[in-house]
Amino acid sequence: MPFVADYTALLSGDYWTSTPGVPTVVTYSFETKPESYLFEIADRNFVDSFSPLSVMQKISAWDAFDTIAAVSGVTFVEVGAGQGDIQFGSYDFSTVPDLADYAGTAYYPARALERDYAWDAGYGGDIMIDRNVSSFDLFLHEIGHAVGLQHPFDEWVQLRPDLDIRANTVMSYDDSYYDGPALGPLDVDALQYVFGRNEPYRQAPGGPDLLLWSFDDNALRVDQDWGSKSSQITGTSLRDAIRAGAGDDLVGGYRGDDLLMGGWGQDTIFGGVGGDRIFGGDLHDVLHGEDGNDLLGGGWGHDLIVGGVGHDSLFGAGGNDVLDGGEGDDLIGGWRGDDGLYGGEGQDSLWGAAGDDGLEGGVGHDILGGGTGDDRLDGSDGHDEIWGGSGSDHISGGAGHDRIGAGADDDLVQAGWGRDEVFGGAGDDTLSGDGGADLLFGGSGSDRLSGGAGDDTIHGGAGADTFVFTGSVIPGDDVVPDFDPVDGDLLELGIDQWGERSDPEDWNPYSALGESGNLILSSGSGGSIELVGWHSIDDVLAGISFV
Repeated sequence: MPFVADYTALLSGDYWTSTPGVPTVVTYSFETKPESYLFEIADRNFVDSFSPLSVMQKISAWDAFDTIAAVSGVTFVEVGAGQGDIQFGSYDFSTVPDLADYAGTAYYPARALERDYAWDAGYGGDIMIDRNVSSFDLFLHEIGHAVGLQHPFDEWVQLRPDLDIRANTVMSYDDSYYDGPALGPLDVDALQYVFGRNEPYRQAPGGPDLLLWSFDDNALRVDQDWGSKSSQITGTSLRDAIRAGAGDDLVGGYRGDDLLMGGWGQDTIFGGVGGDRIFGGDLHDVLHGEDGNDLLGGGWGHDLIVGGVGHDSLFGAGGNDVLDGGEGDDLIGGWRGDDGLYGGEGQDSLWGAAGDDGLEGGVGHDILGGGTGDDRLDGSDGHDEIWGGSGSDHISGGAGHDRIGAGADDDLVQAGWGRDEVFGGAGDDTLSGDGGADLLFGGSGSDRLSGGAGDDTIHGGAGADTFVFTGSVIPGDDVVPDFDPVDGDLLELGIDQWGERSDPEDWNPYSALGESGNLILSSGSGGSIELVGWHSIDDVLAGISFV
């Protein structure tokens, strides 16, 4: 077991910042009820003994905060109950035998910032004080834990035993040579290693690549400007404005309504909780809005942008981007490039804009617009509105009652299950109603239309269109209002009962005039085709093709 003679024995490795020597702001609050997580992990008698801190306990806490802030670069700000990074509660420790000899306990900061995730546990920094204790010495010790200092005897690297005394560090349990409650020299060294000094920030040679740091205590906003090195950058629980600069940076905004800008480099940015504005810069960035109603813009690289929970706005800008709205009613725009847009849960609006894009609405009643390019659009679950735009698009309505406009060029549409409305537009389109009572309009062009299962109404529109009825039976009672062999329309039949019939008299058992006076063709085993304006099989036989 290695022993040391300096402050490194006090470093837990768990801090409110990711980069040593960087100033920060830590919030604290005095609670009015016990923390909810205690009901799951603590003895119920202990939890029920909660009381707010007394006036004397609060005074000791304020004095301890002032003492730590006076020697380091951490600023403490009091906020409302339930909102602080450090949250205080008073309890009767005698209700739990294992705690009866303790006067207080505290959690280290519980934040993590990695390329794959940013984590901020709600219990991090929380302090529980015995209701009968209000000493300044105790609060200084527990707040030391809450900002990342450990006991000098806790871990593999320990303070040399002859130095493990309160005169050197308030984190010690040995009162030898202790003149009174105060930080020891090792505490000061450790705090300055973690947070820097209590002075206006200036970049020091060999220090963090932080160019500017400031705190506006009126606006409760922290500003950080970073340089060209690849850095780990941590925000606060207040409003942050972080400009990461050049380099492949890793940024965590955590709580608060933050402005986070990646700059030049391949950056990964997590917004955290709050309504954040996140911008990636010019290279290939990964942006996560996380909780809150966020605005995310990817810049000019091939970006991955994830909205998370909340009503988010995601924009890919240049590059071939992947944009995932997550939960909530999101607005997603691909702009330039061949983008992939995913709405996730909620009533989303997806716009591919330029490029050959892939759009998937996900769960909810979504609006999808492909824009220019050969796009693939999938409404998925919900009653969706889908517009292909220009380009040869492939559109799938999915489940739900969808409204689909294929747009210009030669499109393929599969409406999916539900009562759908499908408009082919210009171009030679292939439209399939699939399941449900659908309404199909081919538009201009030589279209191929199939109603699928259900009682469908199928309009070919202008052009020589093909109406497709294949299978062992006609799957529904379909109506074709504008079939006209003279204009080149074709009725393509693959019904088994009709497969060997080519003489008009052989069709008579399977054709009749309906109540509307229109010709109705039947397979003889359920389902029919009503040809509006036609009265005899002889008149349309020239426009029938067997397959």
